[in-house]
Order: sequence, then C-alpha cells, then structure tokens
Amino acid sequence: MISEKQYEEANIELEELIKRFDAGENVDDRLNLVSDIIEAYEEINYPMDIPSSI
Repeated sequence: MISEKQYEEANIELEELIKRFDAGENVDDRLNLVSDIIEAYEEINYPMDIPSSI
C-alpha cells in the first residue's frame, strides 16, 4: 500500500521529471515508476464514482 507521504513525494518527483523530459533527458523508466505510485494511491483513495445508470 502506498502511503500519503510516498504519494506526495511522487508528485514532487513527477514535476522534476517533467522538467527533465522537457530539457530532452530520457526519464521514461523513472517516469513509469512514479506514475504507477501515483495511480495506485489515487485508485485507493480517490475512486471514480461511476453511476450505475443514466
């Protein structure tokens, strides 16, 4: 399980990775890891509310 602290750190690192990517650096592997952490935390703590019918 991803802690809130890990989630916050991943979001900070994501911002840095985006800057490095914009500067032309290859950050694909680390970007995938960081985005997986963010996604896992958000899936648990911010579930999507999908209506059962319209």
